[in-house]
Formats: sequence, structure tokens, C-alpha cells
Amino acid sequence: MSEESKISPQFQRRLEDLKPGQMITAIVVTKGPAFEDTGERPTRGQRKVRISERRETTKRMQLTVASLLAEQNQGKVLEQNLGALGSIVVYATAEGLRKLAAEPNVEAILEDQKLHLLHDPQTSRAGPKPGR
Repeated sequence: MSEESKISPQFQRRLEDLKPGQMITAIVVTKGPAFEDTGERPTRGQRKVRISERRETTKRMQLTVASLLAEQNQGKVLEQNLGALGSIVVYATAEGLRKLAAEPNVEAILEDQKLHLLHDPQTSRAGPKPGR
């Protein structure tokens, strides 16, 4: 997978608009260990093992990410929480993010964006819709 395909075209355009040395918050999604798909739902114990393996893989990758960004002061790791999803939050220059995208163990680099609810549960009414 090329580094261009790891960063969306929209995010790539925003990175091009940054001034040299300007930093932005991004989410680096790492590749996790491959698991055989047996077609059956994993047991609770199997899920725990998979989550543990994923966290260990992310922990090792976090050291690589921190080292790459520290070179030439191109950024730093912000989030220390190693969840089961294998993502690392960074604050980095566009060049630093492109360097990370070239890493084989990086799956994708996502723009850190504020999420908004499409539907506000506080203002919606429960119950059947008229005519039903």
C-alpha cells in the first residue's frame, strides 16, 4: 500500500496548506496481528488474547512512531492510552505524517476531527411515528 493511499485525498490537501513546521493532530492506525477467520465468533478468552496482542503490537509501534517524529523535531505522540483498536494520537508536521505513512506497519493516518451527533437524543420524542 502506498503512502498516498494511507492518507485521504482531503486530508492530504489540508496537509499541503500547512506552513513548514506547522503541526496538526492526527490519528495513526497501526496494523495488528493477523487472526485466522474460522467463521465462528471468538470465545471471551480468545477475544481477551486478541486484545492483549493488539495492545502489545500498538505499544511496540508507538515507540517507532515516537522515534520517527522526534527526528528533526517533526512531532510527538500525544495519547498514551493503548486501546484495542491500535490507534496512536500524534501532533506532527505534514512531513512527519508522510514519513509515518511510509512505514509498513501503519494502516492509515486519519485527520483528528470533532464528531457531531446526527440526531440529538435530548430533542427527539420517543414513541411511534404518526400514521403507524
